[in-house]
Amino acid sequence: MYPLPGHEIASRPAPPYLRFTYCSVTSHWAPCDKKGAEAPIGEFPSRFADKIRVLKNALPMNIRRGLECEAPLLTEIANQAKAHWPYTEAQLEAWREDLTVTGSYVAQSFTYVAEVDGSIAGFHSLFPADSVSAWALEHLWVAPDFMRRGVGRALLRHAAALAADHGVTHLTIDAEPYAESFYIACGAQRVGVVAAPLDGEPLRQRPQMLLATSGGVRRQRRL
Repeated sequence: MYPLPGHEIASRPAPPYLRFTYCSVTSHWAPCDKKGAEAPIGEFPSRFADKIRVLKNALPMNIRRGLECEAPLLTEIANQAKAHWPYTEAQLEAWREDLTVTGSYVAQSFTYVAEVDGSIAGFHSLFPADSVSAWALEHLWVAPDFMRRGVGRALLRHAAALAADHGVTHLTIDAEPYAESFYIACGAQRVGVVAAPLDGEPLRQRPQMLLATSGGVRRQRRL
């Protein structure tokens, strides 16, 4: 099986392409070599094509595996992104532990970061599960300065492609209510809600969403 770009893990050798580069001519993301040079079209499978299209106004970025030492920065990005929404300081403080990313978590999970001009603009995290029917998208955060520039969409597509490459058919998303429209625009569907009341918002709910990865089709082709 040919691994997706950037999907290196400790138990397997690193794939030939570890990064994406943005081509301003085609407005596509494409695998590139370690120096950032775009790989010739013939050197990577055509099945990547539907995974690397992005918005034309998207920022040039690299998506790579996160490092344990970057956990404090990822925690900061998660907290900054949550604070972008109109929550009180008390509410944000109550969520601080849930938004904390540790080095051990990065080591044990599929955590990938999006780099823009050498700075981490956002990240996503999946935690491998025994089930091939669904993995949970545990984190997807974009720093406020990089919001609405295609970073979140690129990270979500990367997460879906990674899950699909492991035969997983869906991602489950316990969504931030203010981000529901983003997930819907990316193809996710609301499948339920959980009560999440706050002071002043007794009826607040968190959307429970499902995003198909096409992993089921890919798994059948391997059998």
